[in-house]
Amino acid sequence: MQPHVAHGDLEPHNILITDQGRACLAYVVQSEQEDTQFRTPTGQLVWGGTLNYMAPELHKAVNNATRHSVNKRACDMYALGCTIYAAYTGRDPFHVLTPRQVIQGERPDFPKDVISPDMWSFVENLWSSNPSERLTAKKALAWMEHKATGEGMDISLPTFEKEWEWKPCNDHGGPFCTA
Repeated sequence: MQPHVAHGDLEPHNILITDQGRACLAYVVQSEQEDTQFRTPTGQLVWGGTLNYMAPELHKAVNNATRHSVNKRACDMYALGCTIYAAYTGRDPFHVLTPRQVIQGERPDFPKDVISPDMWSFVENLWSSNPSERLTAKKALAWMEHKATGEGMDISLPTFEKEWEWKPCNDHGGPFCTA
């Protein structure tokens, strides 16, 4: 995709599922008045995002220069790993860890009762502490397609236009809504 795009706040609340089962990324802002930067309990200055889904390098950001040098696409892949963990377990990925532990590379234990070993390996490759070791979106997609095909799933999807009908909508104050 050119230019490269990063979401910046990938987490379960920002994923909408169509009636046909397609996951669509959204960005849900809780309040326009909310400050987009805050300090973690360990004192690091961070910008936006959902704390338990933010890559360690974002927790370490101490100024704008540091923040802008972070590979945001690698951060999204980290957040994808966290989101998959949450989907399988029903819990935030680091509900029992502190931001300091996350920065130091600690991760939740393997929940063998709900995640298969191959899916766990996939998650670990997404949330590596080292951004250069994380899977790219292209490699992650190839793994997911291979896995789905191997399980006999149809990976073809209808076009977006068949799933959503956009029409003017003044009922909710927004310009469009789905039918």
